[in-house]
Amino acid sequence: MTKNNEMAVMGGEDNAVSMAAYRDAILEILETKENLMVLGMPGIGKTQLPGQVAQERGIGFIRIVLPQYEEVDMKGVPEISEKKKTVFYPADVLPQEERDGKVGILLIDEAPSAKPSVQVIAHELMDSRKLGSLYELPEGWVIVLTGNTGDDGAYTHEIPTTVRTRCGAGVVALEVTVDEWCKWAQDTGRVTPEVISYVKKNEFIDFDPNSPDCNYCIPRTLESVSKYLVFCKAHGRNPEKNRLVGIIGKKQGTKLYGWWKIASMVPDPDAIMAGTEHTVPESSDLQYCTMVTLISRLSRLGAEKDVVVKARRVVAYANTMPNDIAMAFANDLLTTAVWEKNRAKLSRSEEWLEFAAKHGKDLTF
Repeated sequence: MTKNNEMAVMGGEDNAVSMAAYRDAILEILETKENLMVLGMPGIGKTQLPGQVAQERGIGFIRIVLPQYEEVDMKGVPEISEKKKTVFYPADVLPQEERDGKVGILLIDEAPSAKPSVQVIAHELMDSRKLGSLYELPEGWVIVLTGNTGDDGAYTHEIPTTVRTRCGAGVVALEVTVDEWCKWAQDTGRVTPEVISYVKKNEFIDFDPNSPDCNYCIPRTLESVSKYLVFCKAHGRNPEKNRLVGIIGKKQGTKLYGWWKIASMVPDPDAIMAGTEHTVPESSDLQYCTMVTLISRLSRLGAEKDVVVKARRVVAYANTMPNDIAMAFANDLLTTAVWEKNRAKLSRSEEWLEFAAKHGKDLTF
């Protein structure tokens, strides 16, 4: 299954949600205390996003990879109480208010891959927020279940209806768009400009679990490619094509290697932001890579006090580019956190007004 640049992952599903909607659903259940289940192919952020939300809000977060547990691990060790009745002492991995905080997210990961007998115990926790007589989920904690489907090539069991119907916030399929992912990649700085520009110009998702290829091109492996490129740059090495093939598959690895050779020739972004570099590359691909690199570099500046000055210089540089490249730059810039934080100053700057005058008929913001 290969998706294009507009939409990827579980496309066509009636219950599909975007990454933004997934985030909203997590924030919603923190108030409603309903359970949420999110399914989708590997490596698209199902597991990562709940942890990010917890970190942003300063609340607790615990991840349980459910297939790694047996029934006794979840329900607890049985012992005979003073009243000669069997009680189960809860597993230490479960949220404890005094240790993990009053509010938090319990992520039950890979839920469909767990044995049905273990899923049933998760069902008990979802239903009553208790396990046996000795454990109760803290009042401020919520449950998110995630996992793959059988179509993803993952080993899964059918999810019991008793589990599905206790997901009051829904059982949804996660989809991710290239624009949404690239914005995240630029704002977080976790993905290199070469990879971001490649994804924007080529395929985003290349995933077929029935393919004999060594690996797949998905968000998780694209981030791994970035780490490899950063390592190579730090050690003065050129990336090896076969390593890229090993990370994202033969077709995409070969294409990305060719793209990296182009992207490695971009002018120094720091020199452009310093106003000492004005050279415009002749190749349209290199022009595009340069603009994506500048957006990524600006995004990583965060709240630095001279970010507005540097952004103005970047806008002036972009104004010397051909119209299609300049517009691609503007579309990306207007979605960044840097623009949102400094919109008032940047939108009234001389450089932006000149840019808008030149490209005004195509510019909306």
